[in-house]
Amino acid sequence: MMGNGDFMADVDIGWTDPNAASSPAVTYRLSRSDGSMLDQGTTGAIPAGGMVTVQVMADGLADGEMITLAIDPDGVIVEDVEHNNERPFTAMVAEPPPPPPPPPPGTTAVVDLQFNDSHYHQAYYYNNLAFHFLVQNPNSQGVGSGACHYTILDGDTQIWRGSITNVPAPNDADRAANRIPTYDVFVGDGTIRDPADATRPYRPTPGRHVYTIRLDSDGVVAETNEANNLRRIVIDIPANQVMAATPQLKPDVRLQDPHVHQFWNSVVFHFFVYNFHGSETLASVGWRVVRVSDGFVVNQGVVENLAPRGTAAGAPQVAFRYTEEFKGPDVEYLLILDPDNLIDEDNETNNQVKFIIDWSQPGVG
Repeated sequence: MMGNGDFMADVDIGWTDPNAASSPAVTYRLSRSDGSMLDQGTTGAIPAGGMVTVQVMADGLADGEMITLAIDPDGVIVEDVEHNNERPFTAMVAEPPPPPPPPPPGTTAVVDLQFNDSHYHQAYYYNNLAFHFLVQNPNSQGVGSGACHYTILDGDTQIWRGSITNVPAPNDADRAANRIPTYDVFVGDGTIRDPADATRPYRPTPGRHVYTIRLDSDGVVAETNEANNLRRIVIDIPANQVMAATPQLKPDVRLQDPHVHQFWNSVVFHFFVYNFHGSETLASVGWRVVRVSDGFVVNQGVVENLAPRGTAAGAPQVAFRYTEEFKGPDVEYLLILDPDNLIDEDNETNNQVKFIIDWSQPGVG
């Protein structure tokens, strides 16, 4: 994720070989859309079936700037599959939160835990829900939060309890650069277990779910503001859809991992688009986001020259920031692919998802 133009990501690079041979050295490169290099490195040999984690970094990026991480960018390694060697990113600059209020009379608390970006993944089509959020502590005294817990509830049922080691406060260098450190939390990929049966991963049932993330759920951190420790996330989980596993005669335009990043004064709609077909490139695929209550078009655009591919690897992404005029709870939006039905598709039922945003809660809007 982004913060004040700075980008850092940990990326796993895997290697498979039917002959159980290790990889040669693997080059990776982070570049801007114009091809200029931001970061580069080389791994050692990766054993067959193994994986290494590398860290890439960049600074000076603009909000909404597209960057790409490429593995083996010069094509030195001859591979059976070449189309899964790139991962696009969209830079989204985290918004600075408002200054914390002064400590209540008679207290010396200076810490204030608060959310910046919070969002979810894989709520649609897969029901393999994951949560991702950033926590900040913008006090001017340099006092870290110390260790605490956070919880995630589905309605009244706790589905996860995790630990935060310490959320640092800005130091002198941070303040000079006008930045606030963030503590990154990601929970998902089967980590969350079914509350009724811990041997199974958590899979939300279709329908509306109200999730609550609570920071410092045990109340061990003395804070200047306890009112901003909750983040409410509402998701309409759709029924599982039956979709073709192999490309058909007609193309099928599909959404990949549509989600919404909630910041302090805005949200970012973020999704990937891919063309599930064996050979046909689509000249343009339209998309539109509308507010359900009145049909207001929040934003719309097209993805041009969408190449065919059998998987979502390398699918182009769309991300845009939006601030809502009406700051009410549970405002509904529809994201629609091919909204004017210009493409003759194999499956016309998987072209839209619903987003629900609570603009009324502290720290949103």
